Amino acid sequence: MNEVAVFNFETNEVRTVVINEEVWLVAKDVATTLGYSRTADAVKAHVDEEDKGVGKIQTPGGTQRMTVINQSGVISLALSSKLPTAKKFKRWVTSEVIPSVLKHGSYSKPQSTLQLFDNALQVMKEQETKINHVVDRMDEFEDAQEIRSWEQTELLRMRKNKVFAILGSKHTKRYKALSSEVYQSISHDFKSQFNVPRYNALPRKQFEDGKRFFINWEPSNLLELAIKGAEQPA
Repeated sequence: MNEVAVFNFETNEVRTVVINEEVWLVAKDVATTLGYSRTADAVKAHVDEEDKGVGKIQTPGGTQRMTVINQSGVISLALSSKLPTAKKFKRWVTSEVIPSVLKHGSYSKPQSTLQLFDNALQVMKEQETKINHVVDRMDEFEDAQEIRSWEQTELLRMRKNKVFAILGSKHTKRYKALSSEVYQSISHDFKSQFNVPRYNALPRKQFEDGKRFFINWEPSNLLELAIKGAEQPA
């Protein structure tokens, strides 16, 4: 059975174990702390198989085999969490919990100074490799995410301003006559351009491209003729 070290993040208990000299956290504890109601589904959906394992955990009901996740798995769950404290929790795990377990965990055996130095150097190299891998994954994950609500709001504001620039204010007869067609046309062109079903499905990495789309958008020749032929403002 793996020796369990328990930490508390705000009001939540997070259990950790050391398996093969690597710190693992009980997946259910992490998912619960990050606000997932269906913890098993969250771990299955967001954590890679290589970042999951099984640990023997002592509970009031006896020893149980529980799913555990490593640091990379914790970061994956934190990135997908909607809680505002997710970033704080991720930093807490990586900067406090894991170093504390590695430093004070009872799994450590007495070693010579040279052994300690060699082990520390090896751990640093392994951690650097893992961190670089996690950073790459975070960048890929960030790029693939849909735009945030404030970014969608900005795009919709630019769309509205473009319609006003073409038709004039809401009080003009031209706006009242053609605004629906212009909105439909610009929305259709946007979704076709970026191959998305709705505005907030735009990947974050294309947000600036989305803004440029509205700056440069022009109505089709047919719609342009309708606009020119519409009655001018009174």
